[in-house]
Amino acid sequence: MLGEFWLRELTLARVEQLGSTEIATALSAFEWSLPQVTDGDVVEKLEQLQIDYCQLLIGPKGHVSPVESVWSADQFQSQSVDKMKSFFDLLPEYQPPDRLHDHIGVQLDFAGHLLIAADQQTADESEQADDLVKTYVQQRIVWAKPMLKKVHLQAQTSFYRRLSAVTQQWICFFESKQRS
Repeated sequence: MLGEFWLRELTLARVEQLGSTEIATALSAFEWSLPQVTDGDVVEKLEQLQIDYCQLLIGPKGHVSPVESVWSADQFQSQSVDKMKSFFDLLPEYQPPDRLHDHIGVQLDFAGHLLIAADQQTADESEQADDLVKTYVQQRIVWAKPMLKKVHLQAQTSFYRRLSAVTQQWICFFESKQRS
């Protein structure tokens, strides 16, 4: 779900789709919520979120690139894309949700698929799968920590500040597991 929030701005259709009790409960665990479709000002709230998303992540000026190759090498499609593709080979059925394979949203989406695959392993394979997830986060997602801090500082809405904070917490969880 984190990956989806980074990849696409919120629309009314998306909020309706995410309106399940399970998602609301998961978000509330992080003191975070989506606008409610039943709110009278939902269109206005969504418009503010869409403006914030565009100013933060798209541009035209002063935006924060959510793409690793741009953030770290100031160019699209650098070595980070090839490194992501090598991880994609681990789950041949995986289809990236965006053509920018080193976008933080794609990287988080793939991490979710790795976690699902790890959950489906036998007890004997479980430790190896956990190690793979930790290695993946360390090698492919930790780059985003300074980007997330910048998003947090520039965000105009609490939704995107919270998205940044929750994503940072998620990364830190796997970093702490890496050290233990």
